[in-house]
Amino acid sequence: MFANFLMPDPPDQKVEIAELTVGPIIVVVFAFVWWFIFLRKEMDGGKKWLKWLAMIPLVGMALYGLRYIGYVNNVMYMSIDGMLGTGNRVKIPHFIPTALPAVGALAMAIWGFIHSRQGYDDY
Repeated sequence: MFANFLMPDPPDQKVEIAELTVGPIIVVVFAFVWWFIFLRKEMDGGKKWLKWLAMIPLVGMALYGLRYIGYVNNVMYMSIDGMLGTGNRVKIPHFIPTALPAVGALAMAIWGFIHSRQGYDDY
């Protein structure tokens, strides 16, 4: 299972849009809630490194989402339910599990960099 993690065997049926979007959305919301909670604690004098732990689920979900990108390049998977030759309409949702957490992690990194350069008197 782990040896072929990024290019697994395709499933017998097509992956539904809910499976592609709900997981990453939940992970991104959880990570941003974690970020906000520990950002407030940092402003109150807490440890600065705790907010960066919110990046762990985002990076993990982005890596897990790579398996869905592997499905797009598999002819056996794309031939299920006539998806072969349908163009980007079917392919683009398979990039959501990787792109959404990656964009969230990038937004947190930029926000953290800007926030660390400002003084707390600005708020």
